[in-house]
Amino acid sequence: MRCVVRVLRRPGGGAAAAAADRPPPEVTVPLHQRVALLRRRGLSAADAKAKAVAMKKGGLRATICGHDDARVHALAPYVGAKTYDFDRVLGAAATQEDVWKLAFPVVHDALNGRDGCVFAYGQSGSGKTHTMFDAAGGHPGLVARALGELVDAAPRGWAVVATYVEVFGDDLTDLLSGARIRSERRAQTARLAGAAAVDAFLAEGAARKRAAATMLNLRSTRAHAVVSARLVRDDDGVVSTLVLVDLGGSERVERSKVNENLLAPGGVASNNVESRNTWKDYYAARGRLQETTRINLGLLALKRCVTALLEDAAARVPFMDSKLTQLLEKPLSSRSVCAVICVGREDAHAAESIESLNFGEGLRRLRGDGEARGGAGAAISAALRAIDARGGAPAAHRGEGALGVIVGAEAENRELEALLDQRRALLGES
Repeated sequence: MRCVVRVLRRPGGGAAAAAADRPPPEVTVPLHQRVALLRRRGLSAADAKAKAVAMKKGGLRATICGHDDARVHALAPYVGAKTYDFDRVLGAAATQEDVWKLAFPVVHDALNGRDGCVFAYGQSGSGKTHTMFDAAGGHPGLVARALGELVDAAPRGWAVVATYVEVFGDDLTDLLSGARIRSERRAQTARLAGAAAVDAFLAEGAARKRAAATMLNLRSTRAHAVVSARLVRDDDGVVSTLVLVDLGGSERVERSKVNENLLAPGGVASNNVESRNTWKDYYAARGRLQETTRINLGLLALKRCVTALLEDAAARVPFMDSKLTQLLEKPLSSRSVCAVICVGREDAHAAESIESLNFGEGLRRLRGDGEARGGAGAAISAALRAIDARGGAPAAHRGEGALGVIVGAEAENRELEALLDQRRALLGES
């Protein structure tokens, strides 16, 4: 399990900007915790104490105070000053390429026979869909890059077959055909044979996705989008499955205001003002509220599964509680997962961002390697990770030459060179 945090700033304007103007919830933090947090940010003891006192006088609120390459510093409700540790933290200047480098090992594991998953989690409007799908400026998201890598690196005689579905509560919609289906296995499949096929596949599915404007996001995705790519060997069936998920945004109704028009025509609001809504407004508001409820129930089921996996390996994990977790059962069990936790720096959204960080902190504790099909894939994957550790992962991933010579260990050198050749073959670089 690899857990990455991406800190993005929300685009200004419209409903999202209006939501950002609302004050965040207040939170009480002891003086010594405020001082400790400020000291970690590089202030001297005297300056830290003075600023901590000023923070108290000005009214203290939940906030993301800052971050470095692997930690996020925050003031959390009911906890105080807290530092969250992750595998990597990317700031607002990070590119899609930077995120891809961190998710790449999961795709590589899929080529070695292990089921895997890459997903984005966070509040509505935090940048999940941008991270997974957006190709603005010619910089594609994780889904397009992962599918392209599978297509390019799959050995001869292998094929990449993909489905694209949307999970809305317990309902599944095939985004390629537009039909309601009972199981992802009934979804229409697409055989991806090149970059053009990948682009057409994603464009066709995107045209049918649910989206709507809320006070948190003008283009809010209103369901969970799931792309499942299966590596199929001509003579031996499915080798592995890579699941790529853009989770619907977690949100609070009082913040997103999806229930704002939930009053029938002629009804009287709490301020004794008669509703001017039309029936169209009423049903639209009811639909948005239902979407929010179903998204949050799916995310709750995911959290329960993660909690069960953390508590006891032998305990029952409630994967069957929702359609979303049913689709994620195999990759979560294999622990070959990259979770991208998307958060915002704005104080107005700090409480929700901290909830996302808490979820990511629990995910990061999911360690351990699952078995690859046939057993060989796991051994190769472990050997290649050893090569990365000794020779440098970026160079090995790009195939930029062999490892340095280890004096007095000629046999080990030959073995590592052979493994590096296998890496190049698996990545299609030989």
